[in-house]
Amino acid sequence: MSDKSNSAILAFLLGGVIGGALGLLYAPKSGKETREDLKKAKDDLTDKLGDLVDNAKETGSRYYDRGREKVLEAKEKLRQSFEEGKKALNKFREGDKQDTDQTQSDNQNN
Repeated sequence: MSDKSNSAILAFLLGGVIGGALGLLYAPKSGKETREDLKKAKDDLTDKLGDLVDNAKETGSRYYDRGREKVLEAKEKLRQSFEEGKKALNKFREGDKQDTDQTQSDNQNN
């Protein structure tokens, strides 16, 4: 989830809590009914925050998995490039050795 989405959800929840609290304070209910309403509002808020936390965990887990996958792919590409570089260096060294051997052979024949 993006920061904007999280901020919007948090603002919505906070507005709901404030609105609910003001409604309870001005409602003509008995103390028992008000306490029951407050408990219900608290339980609802707890559930919504739990959902928000679960969603954030899932999103974080997805980003972690994607990042790990990208790192492993990059590591494999780097390993392959290194191996190709080693092969190219060995091929170059073999060709250089053959050129040196040929030059020495030519010099001995002259």
